[in-house]
Amino acid sequence: MRKISFLLILMLIIAACNNTANTDQTNTDQTNTDNTEAIQQEAVIEVAIITVSGMNCGGCETTIAGALNEIDGVMDAKASFTEQQAKVKFDSSKADIEEFKAAIEGKGYTVESIEVVEYTDQSAEPTE
Repeated sequence: MRKISFLLILMLIIAACNNTANTDQTNTDQTNTDNTEAIQQEAVIEVAIITVSGMNCGGCETTIAGALNEIDGVMDAKASFTEQQAKVKFDSSKADIEEFKAAIEGKGYTVESIEVVEYTDQSAEPTE
C-alpha cells in the first residue's frame, strides 16, 4: 500500500512539473509574440512639409498648428503664415498625411501640396 501511495504522489509531482513547464513555454511564446509586435510597430519618424494657402496672421498659425498637434502620432507641428507652410514631425506608423490635410482643410484653409521627408534631414525640423 505504501508503494502505491508513493507512486501516486510521484505521478502527481511529475504531472505538476509538466504543467508548469508548459505554462512557462506558453508565457515565453507570448513574450516573443509581444516583442515581435513591438518591433513591427516601431516608430518611423518623418516630417511633412505642407504648403497652405489662406494664412495671413499669427492666429492662423496657431489654429493650424493646434489642429495638427491634436492628431495621434504628431510629435510637433508648427505653422508659418509668412512662409505659407506648416511642418509636422510625426510617427508615420500612427499618422498619415491625409489626416493632416483633413485637419487643415477642416479649419478653412487650403492645402496646396505635401512633401514628406525623413526626419534625419535636420533642415526639415519644424520651426516657428
